[in-house]
Amino acid sequence: MEGLRETAAVVADILKDIEECRETAVTASRAITRLSKKVIHAIHTGAPYAEDLEALRSEAKELVTTLGFDMDRYQAAVDAFGEFAEAEILRSVIEDDRMPSFMEIDTVPQSWLLGMADAIGELRRSVLNALTSGDMEEGSRLFGRMEEMYEELSLFDVPDAVLPIRRKQDIARGVVERTRSDLFTARMSLPAGE
Repeated sequence: MEGLRETAAVVADILKDIEECRETAVTASRAITRLSKKVIHAIHTGAPYAEDLEALRSEAKELVTTLGFDMDRYQAAVDAFGEFAEAEILRSVIEDDRMPSFMEIDTVPQSWLLGMADAIGELRRSVLNALTSGDMEEGSRLFGRMEEMYEELSLFDVPDAVLPIRRKQDIARGVVERTRSDLFTARMSLPAGE
């Protein structure tokens, strides 16, 4: 039949490319996830992380170069890039008091949004660390950033087939509410006049 063999060959090449990209993405995703977790842990503990952050950015850039932003090729790496975005967002909010765009960190909007949702939980940990060390001002600042991030996150209403964000929105809401309660309790325990 005219056109069958030629079209099937093109489709086979496309699927082979997607499969090869998926294999590359799965392998690289492990390294990106591991390095993201190391950077996040170091941010919380105050350990140096510049080398790990540089390695993380290098791994992410290499994978983006390989996959491009074609979602058929990129899909296997969305979660890893979410972890990468989480680490970049957390670092930027804590150190620079700003939100990096998905373009600045070379990821897709989906991964940026998933990373922002998870960064809210990591900011809770930072708020609690600040409160534990008696730094009410820093705890309040970080909580304010958590609230701002949640307010934006809560505005997204997309089907799970586009991006499974609803569960993360629900979790983030609970995290913000618990943190608000912890901050209130800490303020109430301050001596009068502080």
